[in-house]
Amino acid sequence: MKLFYKSIKKTVLSVVLVIPLVGLSQPPSYMLFDLCEFDIRHVGFNTKASDFGPSFVGDSLWFSAYDDQQIKKIEKGRTDDVYYSIFETPVDSKGITTYEPRVKVTRFNSGFHEGPVSYCNHTGELFVTLSNPFDADVEENGVVVKKQKIRLRIVIYSRFNGRWVLKEEFPFNNKVYSVGHPSVSSTGDTLFFTSDDPALSQGGTDIFMSIRKNGKWGEPMKLGENINTKGTEMFPFYDPSGMLIFASNGRHGGKGGLDLYCSDLTPNGFAPAIPLDMFNTKYDDFGLIIHPSGESGYFVSNRPGQDGDDDIYLVKINKTYTLLRGSVVDAVTGDAIKNADVTLFSCSGRKTDNTTADPNGDFVFKALRGKCYMVGAEYTNYPENRISYGKDNVVKIGLKLNRSLEINAYDYDTGKPVRNVRVEVNGSLEGYTSGSGTLKKNLSDEKAMTCYITKAGYLNRRLKLELPYAPQINPKIPMIKLSVSESFFLGRVKFAYDSWNLTPETVAALDDFVSLLKENPAIKVEVALYTGESGTKSYKQNLSQKRAGAIQSYILGKGIPREKIATVGYAQKPPSNKHYGAANTSVDGSDNQVEVKITGFMK
Repeated sequence: MKLFYKSIKKTVLSVVLVIPLVGLSQPPSYMLFDLCEFDIRHVGFNTKASDFGPSFVGDSLWFSAYDDQQIKKIEKGRTDDVYYSIFETPVDSKGITTYEPRVKVTRFNSGFHEGPVSYCNHTGELFVTLSNPFDADVEENGVVVKKQKIRLRIVIYSRFNGRWVLKEEFPFNNKVYSVGHPSVSSTGDTLFFTSDDPALSQGGTDIFMSIRKNGKWGEPMKLGENINTKGTEMFPFYDPSGMLIFASNGRHGGKGGLDLYCSDLTPNGFAPAIPLDMFNTKYDDFGLIIHPSGESGYFVSNRPGQDGDDDIYLVKINKTYTLLRGSVVDAVTGDAIKNADVTLFSCSGRKTDNTTADPNGDFVFKALRGKCYMVGAEYTNYPENRISYGKDNVVKIGLKLNRSLEINAYDYDTGKPVRNVRVEVNGSLEGYTSGSGTLKKNLSDEKAMTCYITKAGYLNRRLKLELPYAPQINPKIPMIKLSVSESFFLGRVKFAYDSWNLTPETVAALDDFVSLLKENPAIKVEVALYTGESGTKSYKQNLSQKRAGAIQSYILGKGIPREKIATVGYAQKPPSNKHYGAANTSVDGSDNQVEVKITGFMK
């Protein structure tokens, strides 16, 4: 019955299959065949002959087999005019047979082959494979021959007053070729079936589909090369999750005879089929169906140990595995950390699996259900963090960036490192610089800190350090000698063109300088300003004096004694590359350098 087609090679029809389905984070085939274990058992309702075509109809399992009279004919060697009938046996809510006696379904007593069937609970329709016996002119190799061939057809029934009543024939049945093995979608709008239509099939038999709109079935569409081959494909089963299970003897990865395959429906059509090695043998394996509960299924095989040619096997589906999901993010910014190294541990600390976070920082593990797990993640400059999984099997791992601060103290005049510089951080002693003039400190999520830096023979410094969110922060601190005539530059200070009004940039530089004066109350200084704007010497001299006066007024307004500071403006002076503070440029591009010179000490 299962090998009833004759191979006819004709033109292949290419189609694009698009069926809207709810998207899944993992394909349905993975959720079933990778996360479950399968217990395969031979069932007791098999006959001594061939049994095949299992299908769930309500709370029963329907299948095709020979009745006792037909079996007696076979035992006597009479194989002509022996036909399959449809039988049913009850199953429980999990789809597992209760092993009550099989009962023949007499409504379809056609005198020829009956089954397999497919039932749509949504529409109440039953799609039945029946024989389609006709005497027909058949063309083979260009020659017309006439002989009787029992083809197959699909007939649709509906339930009426407790009886199955014929509703319609599938409109694409044909006396020249077979149409059978129906599998209807849960909505009743899409029918998958097998046919050897010589105009469409590319091999022995192929799998087709037809979509019903407004009560009318659309032209059959042959599924693409991810499903069909030049060999034999048959017994489709379309699961509501979006996967098509079928049998083939023409695909790579098979073990021999008919083998079971599965393909997931994607927005671009059916994905490349994968072999179901947990069911396949070197014998024929076909006709796998899954119960709506997801806890059982049935398939057919002629492997050794069966009662007859083909027998039906029960598959108990044990959902032994589960998915543990998570994401890796920066604990401070919340940004995803892609390519993080993620490791799954048992709660005893044993490593069980490892993976890499995707571009969104997400990861997933397959794990034994009911076990206790922890997950750890780490990345460059991010030390490992481990957390435990809860009941929802979803975690978010926050990693803290391994940040460090390295202060580099150097002599302002020579540029050489200054050792043994005392460094306080936020009012507490942090330590002293090394021989290389550095002091290292580990950071957490600080954005800024105040450092007080002192060393005998140098000006005391109090600095507010801005700490960018980066692995390494390396501020360079110039140490200015505490001696008369020592000079340094505040840097280029901004003024608007032909103006002596202080800009925000200038105020920031002066505030830093005021802090320096307060930390060193004994020194007296002279502040000299040099302007580089265009104009006559007298114009530039006058402008520099006004800007110097503005600077002095600001500093005095911050509480610095008048006798501690003197200011003077000059027309110009060759620029220097030595800077105490940040370099700034005036609005019109001219330079305004502010030089500070220690002139003496307060009495």
